[in-house]
Amino acid sequence: MFVLRPNIRGFQRQDTLSPPSTPVFKRNAEGHFMCPDCGKLSRGQYEVRRHYECFHLKLRYTCEVCSLVFTRKDGLKAHLVSKHAMSGDDAAVMVARAVGFKSP
Repeated sequence: MFVLRPNIRGFQRQDTLSPPSTPVFKRNAEGHFMCPDCGKLSRGQYEVRRHYECFHLKLRYTCEVCSLVFTRKDGLKAHLVSKHAMSGDDAAVMVARAVGFKSP
């Protein structure tokens, strides 16, 4: 959900809901990072965080152009570049603005 706030250039979007925070992922005895909910192991903290956001928080990201919904930000960025002919930099800015929402 968002609110439009007036500013000197017209209106600016201000997000009123922030996505749920993810926990700190710790290493096990073998040096792998572990998901606190299901025990999934990965060598990198990024992969476990991505898994946690997709499968346990069920975060989704919406394309502002066509309203298509994605489970990950990298999928949204690839969509913006390939389907809406955005440059990588423009797509990165739009993805950075994307706020994840919980799917039902």
